[in-house]
Amino acid sequence: FFEKMEHLDLLIIDDFGMKKLEGQQQNDFEQIIDDRYHKKSLILSSQLAVSDWYSIFSNEMLAEACLDRIVHKAIRFTLKGDSMRKKY
Repeated sequence: FFEKMEHLDLLIIDDFGMKKLEGQQQNDFEQIIDDRYHKKSLILSSQLAVSDWYSIFSNEMLAEACLDRIVHKAIRFTLKGDSMRKKY
């Protein structure tokens, strides 16, 4: 799985934080983020504020490792306004 992920130039993770990461999921997520850092592109979308992302992890050390790498080189877009789902 990780070898396949390595070959992707762009990884998109949609709705980050919908569920807490538990046990091995935290380690796997950290490995994915670490493998992509300085090498490949990542788009991460979330409805949570960045300040709430720590609550997704049960392990503070893994949360810090992941979020530091994500936020360090991020270009951040914050969308405002009503949901387009309400319009349609």
